[in-house]
Amino acid sequence: MPGAPPKAPAGGCPAIWFQISKDLTGEFSDGGQCNDFARGAIRAVFHDCGAWKKSLGNNNNAGCDGSLFLAKEELSRPENAGLTDIVPKLGALAQKYNVGVADFIQFAGAHAVKTCPLGPIVRIGVGRKDSSVANPPNLLPNPKASGDSIFQNFQDKGFSAVELAALIGAHTSAKQFVQDPSKAGTPLDTTPGTWDVAFYGQVLDKSAPFILASDQALSQQAQVGPAFKAFVNQQAGWNAAFAPAMNKLGLSGVDPASLVDCTAALPGGGPRKYMARRQEEGLLR
Repeated sequence: MPGAPPKAPAGGCPAIWFQISKDLTGEFSDGGQCNDFARGAIRAVFHDCGAWKKSLGNNNNAGCDGSLFLAKEELSRPENAGLTDIVPKLGALAQKYNVGVADFIQFAGAHAVKTCPLGPIVRIGVGRKDSSVANPPNLLPNPKASGDSIFQNFQDKGFSAVELAALIGAHTSAKQFVQDPSKAGTPLDTTPGTWDVAFYGQVLDKSAPFILASDQALSQQAQVGPAFKAFVNQQAGWNAAFAPAMNKLGLSGVDPASLVDCTAALPGGGPRKYMARRQEEGLLR
């Protein structure tokens, strides 16, 4: 298990994250599009953080704590099927750079979003506590559940209908491997290498190459459905909703005050614009 990352000078982002960012740019992009490693890194964020709910508070054995890699039991759970190649690769890279696994998963996910053409910058902090204790079971939403049940699961985590509709849009870059193994590798919209809003319209008009049962259910759910429909052809509006929602997800079970802002290390996350926003809005909120 890696040791603690080096302290940042004067509270700034440790230099290692700028090197990591440079290296990930090459890992996550093929031919100007985001690749399978990038989309896997985005999914890993949801699965490391999603085994949490507000009633657990800042519990080091739930939420964004790296246990998706460090507690081997988690990867064997059915809800984490399809991550058995990606997560060990992310964990090995964290150990290579001697940084926390929880932080690396979150940073890699934010970097992957930005690597996809049209992707927004998701503010990212480092300083999470790693845990080798498995998160509680049955806290990730069941992909075959009703829209109401999935929405309740996210409400228990503190997310609104609009935030959930925005987060589910990450499927714009996704491919399915589990729901129908006979169609493994089929994308969930026609432009999986681009961070666009084609996903929303293609789920609604049923023209997507593959539609997950959960996506179909949420698109018609009473509270989430209207927000889902509102993102059709609204790239700027979706990006503006997605970025803070993903940042919020990355704080599941985490004390924001313990984090150092490393947004500047992301591609296009240069310090001037984001330092001003950090001073105006607080570190990560």
